[in-house]
Amino acid sequence: MKDNGRKPLLASKIRPDLINLRDGEQRTIVCGDCGRWRAIRRSMVKPHRITMDSNKPKKTGSGVEEYVPRCLGSGQRIQFDITPEQWQARYDKLADRRQDQGMNPGSRHTTRVKRMTTVVAPPAAKVVPSLPTPSSTFEKYDGHRKSCVMCTGRRHCPDGARLARAHVQAVRDEPRMRPVRRAYERLLQDAEQRRSQELPAKRAGEWDAVLPSTRAADARRTQLPDGDAPTDGPGVPLAPQDVDAHDRRQAELGKRYARKTSATSAA
Repeated sequence: MKDNGRKPLLASKIRPDLINLRDGEQRTIVCGDCGRWRAIRRSMVKPHRITMDSNKPKKTGSGVEEYVPRCLGSGQRIQFDITPEQWQARYDKLADRRQDQGMNPGSRHTTRVKRMTTVVAPPAAKVVPSLPTPSSTFEKYDGHRKSCVMCTGRRHCPDGARLARAHVQAVRDEPRMRPVRRAYERLLQDAEQRRSQELPAKRAGEWDAVLPSTRAADARRTQLPDGDAPTDGPGVPLAPQDVDAHDRRQAELGKRYARKTSATSAA
């Protein structure tokens, strides 16, 4: 087995949760290129492909083999400058530190107060994933081919081949999925209509629930405190100076709120 020509990695410099040196177990390491656990043979990372399935080229349904390139991390040399006992001690120390951080609330929450914005519920069409269509699957496939250097001509990388198969399957299933898609769209429309019909009644119920406490707060605000009124300043007005202008302003605000509520219900 030939190495990849890179500088050897020291086991003491590798994070202990990214390498396994336990006695009685196969020595493994997380490949720095593909990010997957790989076996260590003869102090080198065992040769492997960039996928987990096999070290051999894949075969499609038509019998044509797809080329799966070899991972550049294959043959990486590992220099074991620590014993399994030393690695186990470093691993236990890391695990204890992470456990302490998880139990300490200060490590999970920042001390800076963040102002939270009001989150508006998205429509049902964005919550429920849409059914695949030939156009949507082709857009994903075409976007991948434009950005992938391995997908050239009739050759595909594993992700490109998967997207191509998904597009072909969507084209074949289109006659059968068309009535299903129409039923799905009717279901979404019914859900939105039912939600818009239930919203006014829900808002009215919420207002009725807080109406007693609101009236009690208004009554408390109209009460004057005990004792003499302050004499070092002007008196606080208890009624609007222009009653007609006040009534017109209140009526205008009521109309604006009614229009806003109707627009929200229609949406």
